[in-house]
Amino acid sequence: MSAPFTEAGTIPVNDPTAVISYSAVVLKVPGRPVDLELKVAVPASGDDLPIILLSHGHGVTNFLASLNGYGPLADFWAAHGFAVIQPTDLSDPRIKAGVMLDSGSPPTTNPSKPSTTR
Repeated sequence: MSAPFTEAGTIPVNDPTAVISYSAVVLKVPGRPVDLELKVAVPASGDDLPIILLSHGHGVTNFLASLNGYGPLADFWAAHGFAVIQPTDLSDPRIKAGVMLDSGSPPTTNPSKPSTTR
């Protein structure tokens, strides 16, 4: 193994805190073929949080929506003090399959209900 990889476990991090996730936050964007869905994950407490925009783009996501991919990584960053925003990319498999385009807006589960993870 390379030295940087084996030393990653020695990088100091603060203790994790509870995470609150909001999904899907839906924004209307003029000129975009579908509404923009976001997942926002934040620590349960804190203010003046640094923001990470996790937009992984055109890679394969095993049929997960862009805002759901990399969930463990987004939750790790949020548990350690970051606000993490994950947008739905236009390369999202649901958009390419026409799932979101048929109704003109993305399907929603309960966008106003936050979920809490640890």
